[in-house]
Amino acid sequence: MIVRATTTPGLEDVAVEEGTRLLVESGFSVSASYGRLSEIVGTAGGDSPNDETLEVSHIGWRVDGLPCGYPPFAAVADSRLRRGARSIYHLAVHVGELDWSGDLDSLVDSALRIDYPELAEVARRGGSFRATCRRCGTHAFQSPDVERAVGGLLHDRYGCAVDLERPDLNVAVDVVGQTAMVGYQLSGRKGMDRRHAWRFHPRITLRTPVAYGMLRLAGYTMHPGPLMDPFCGAGTILLEAGGVAKDIGAPVPALRASDREPSAVSGTIDNLSAAGLPADVAEIDVHELKAHVAAGSLDYVITDPPFGVRLGRKIDYHFLYQSLLAGAAHGLRAGGRLALLVDHRRGVFDAVAAGFGAFELVHTRRVTIGTLSPQLIVMRRA
Repeated sequence: MIVRATTTPGLEDVAVEEGTRLLVESGFSVSASYGRLSEIVGTAGGDSPNDETLEVSHIGWRVDGLPCGYPPFAAVADSRLRRGARSIYHLAVHVGELDWSGDLDSLVDSALRIDYPELAEVARRGGSFRATCRRCGTHAFQSPDVERAVGGLLHDRYGCAVDLERPDLNVAVDVVGQTAMVGYQLSGRKGMDRRHAWRFHPRITLRTPVAYGMLRLAGYTMHPGPLMDPFCGAGTILLEAGGVAKDIGAPVPALRASDREPSAVSGTIDNLSAAGLPADVAEIDVHELKAHVAAGSLDYVITDPPFGVRLGRKIDYHFLYQSLLAGAAHGLRAGGRLALLVDHRRGVFDAVAAGFGAFELVHTRRVTIGTLSPQLIVMRRA
């Protein structure tokens, strides 16, 4: 059986590693893993719930030794991967890749050439199903067109009741450019990344799998320690940090956050309170960070400074990075880690070269977030 998932482009290795660990901890044998699903079922790409612009990569695992029972993948649905993965958006059991010519009719015909014995069993037991579609790319149809056509014809074939809200089985069609795949989706419509009880969630909020990836690459997931996010936004990084510590049974370390926007400060406090996480959150401009952080009091500074086309004309990035690096260098102990997402990589390294903090580069990679591709940089306090 092939289990596939979607994750942030650029963080495929983080998601494969986490997924493999969680499947093994659940008692499964993983005979192969795929950082790019093209190795087994087609070109890696992205899905886009309701045709929003969200680029993702498809990854997968070949799982052996599944326990008997109905449905045959029920154990995967109840595994730690389904209940605890932090690096993925959607999870599905792969049924097949579709051979189609690019139009809606051929897509539907190809989907119907596959047998769905699980759907027949759901119908026999008096259960229900729904068909969903996530689409990325330019096509002459929309996701609801696929859902109506595939769902209607599968209903006619198997006589299974349709339930759009709480189905017993979700037949999912993922269309990525000219690649199309069918699977049984194990995650809900909103995705596994919507795991926090958000009281404050502005439209531009760091997605939780990206925050987890930053924590993982900085080393926090192996060795939690005092952490600060000086551009806290909605508090996503601190929410993930607290959750990671609880996942591994470690005490939640001291968590600090700041932002110059009062709404971000109050919103982060509300979100952390809803998660039961104690934290020190203050209204501080990053240019004043050094004066508000005790020297050597932090193991990690992990943050997502503002970037993007709309903000570019308003921000002096050179000054911003100088202040951030100086404050982080002051607050971090020797060997502490600084991880940040930036759209101006050279500006960060120029600030380091100019002496704003003694840092050594540990890791850098590019990730894709929506239509942007910022650099994820991890540095160590020398």
